[in-house]
Amino acid sequence: MNTISALFSKQANLTPDGIALVFENKELTYQQLEERSNQLANYLISSGVAKEDLIPICLNRSMEMIIGILGVLKAGCAYVPIDPSYPKERIKYILDDTNCRFILSNSKNSALLTEFSADAILVSIDTSWNEIAKMDISPIAFEIQPSNLAYIIYTSGSTGNPKGVMIENHSVCKY
Repeated sequence: MNTISALFSKQANLTPDGIALVFENKELTYQQLEERSNQLANYLISSGVAKEDLIPICLNRSMEMIIGILGVLKAGCAYVPIDPSYPKERIKYILDDTNCRFILSNSKNSALLTEFSADAILVSIDTSWNEIAKMDISPIAFEIQPSNLAYIIYTSGSTGNPKGVMIENHSVCKY
């Protein structure tokens, strides 16, 4: 199956003790990253996300960002990357345009995000991690299709408002 999450899980099964992620002075093995992203996926599903929900991820580059991306994909959802350094108007536009029900971020960015999207449920990956870590480390039972949406990337908006470009799983896996 050609999905990002399936390819990652396959690699985690092949090399569980291999280093999958290095950030600053921290490392995660494939097994650790697989388990943490599965826990996040299970947490998101238990919180009410539905297949192909759009989930903005507003995090700086970090281990949490990678766990977030994989967790969202494993939950069958599509992520929408939002750089916290974007101008406030751009962040508000993306949140409004996606009409999201959930946002994944951290406590540092929570005030800004709730200001712009009061109706969305904010999952703060740092302050919620104790609850997330209680979730099952097993992968999600349903099947994600290659045609399922993986992410939406917003263009620069140089000729007006940014446009969301939808990318499906198979497009990333063929690249």
